[in-house]
Amino acid sequence: MMTWYTTTFKDPLMASPEPWFQVLLYLEAFPSLFFFPVAAYAFWKGNCKWIRTPVTIYATHVTTAVTICLAHILFADFSSAKAPGPQTLRERLAVSAIYAPFLVISLLMLLLVLFSPAYQQVEKKKKK
Repeated sequence: MMTWYTTTFKDPLMASPEPWFQVLLYLEAFPSLFFFPVAAYAFWKGNCKWIRTPVTIYATHVTTAVTICLAHILFADFSSAKAPGPQTLRERLAVSAIYAPFLVISLLMLLLVLFSPAYQQVEKKKKK
């Protein structure tokens, strides 16, 4: 399956992962194992204001990592790469389209917790 994917889409990050990409994968994989069940519970239960900070941290991390990957796919020169990479704009956009949902979903999660009244912290008034 991986061979089919890397030859069909010419994804250089998966075909021949560079050290910086491997680090991003580990930084994504381990926090996700703990974050996903907790976030799924909070969103399923609803009105859990405490999830705002973890979602903000996680979504910011994913947005940053995916932006780095997209910039590499769109702007790097793959003419002398170990594995075949995208050469034309169409090929670069095809690979980018595979990574884009991760960016969109993380941005939507971030916007949800930042601007939805359900996740805003309620200020407690001091007694006089």
